[in-house]
Amino acid sequence: MDNELGARKLPIIEFLYMLVYASYTISPELSKLPAVPFFGITFCYLFYVIIRSKTGNNDNKILTYVLIAVYISLLYFLLTETQTIDNKVDNYVLKLFIAKFQQMLYQIIPFVVMYRLLTASSIIQCRIFLGVSFVCFAYTIWITNIFMTMYPGVVRSFANSIEVAEETKGIGNFYFIYGTAALLPTLALVFVTYKNKIIKILVSVSILLIYSFLMKAEFSLSIIIPTISISYFCYKQLPEKNRPLIFLGIPVLFFLLPIFFRFVADNVEEGNDIKDRFMELSLLFSFQDTGGTAQDGTARMEIYSNAIRVFLSSPIWGQAVDFDPHSTFFGFLCDIGLIGAIPYFFLYYSMNKYVYKYLNLPSESNYFKISFLFIILMGFTNPVHSTSALQFVIWCIAPLVINEILKYNAKYKI
Repeated sequence: MDNELGARKLPIIEFLYMLVYASYTISPELSKLPAVPFFGITFCYLFYVIIRSKTGNNDNKILTYVLIAVYISLLYFLLTETQTIDNKVDNYVLKLFIAKFQQMLYQIIPFVVMYRLLTASSIIQCRIFLGVSFVCFAYTIWITNIFMTMYPGVVRSFANSIEVAEETKGIGNFYFIYGTAALLPTLALVFVTYKNKIIKILVSVSILLIYSFLMKAEFSLSIIIPTISISYFCYKQLPEKNRPLIFLGIPVLFFLLPIFFRFVADNVEEGNDIKDRFMELSLLFSFQDTGGTAQDGTARMEIYSNAIRVFLSSPIWGQAVDFDPHSTFFGFLCDIGLIGAIPYFFLYYSMNKYVYKYLNLPSESNYFKISFLFIILMGFTNPVHSTSALQFVIWCIAPLVINEILKYNAKYKI
């Protein structure tokens, strides 16, 4: 949506909240701060936005999203935890509901912030917000690199090691790394769209640094999935008459991929999870036995297949599982069945539709499709519902960057 009208401007308190929210979501240090007060402020902010929303064009969609969050939170309590209430701590029912509702709410807030920035902020406010967000990401990558140098493997063992958590006091979590990976499709879009050579150089360096960072952090799927999204975008950018050539090149690609994966694996230091993952991919694409090691994707695929079996055994109501599906979409299908998963999937569908509406993008535009493809693929392979930084990038940063690209295109008539 066009922000060129200079009369528009967010209230200073609301804009300050947005800046604090961005910093809190991205920074692993700020994430250590008490969550309850910020959650309370966030809930009040949501209420404020709902009150300000006009009927008609907005048709109370934000209120609808909040009600979906309440509904799913109640389902999680009723369908997965009722049998264990008696053995829990005081006020367990309330605490359980609030915890799940908070998790759901942090998937909606990025969309709400994006909506307010696109419809009510000035150009300067929007760009300051983007600038602060990217600075926060740069800072957190820098500080995390320091921690990874001091404590190798820290981001992989942080959640499961009391010793590591003690050594890295002041760090709440490293989930922002998923958000860093989510930046890659958007940065690739900027690289392709902008003609300014300085911007292209800065963006290309940023992309290489993020890939290097993800390699060091041992987040292999966070390397592969954005690469798939970017490849899809490149494919859609080709003239239609040239697209069949891609399919002719697939046999060549299957020949080159094992060589590439082997090259990457050979150049990664011993003990890095990435080395094992890429070695497994090299063997897999060479049609060789992967050996079924604990480090390969065999265990992950077994978890996914178990989740599918659990869902098929009770597709309507679902059933609580005693293992971590390590997938948002499979997890929702298992735990609360179709009666809970369908509203959750609708949430994604609806927010995607409204992003196109606010940006005045034609349905065939690929600008946001690459980011949406990213979160869908990640949703099947990772717990994206608990990674607020990833949601922040997809539903807030990506649309705001696309808005800047559209202005650039209009200015230079691209």
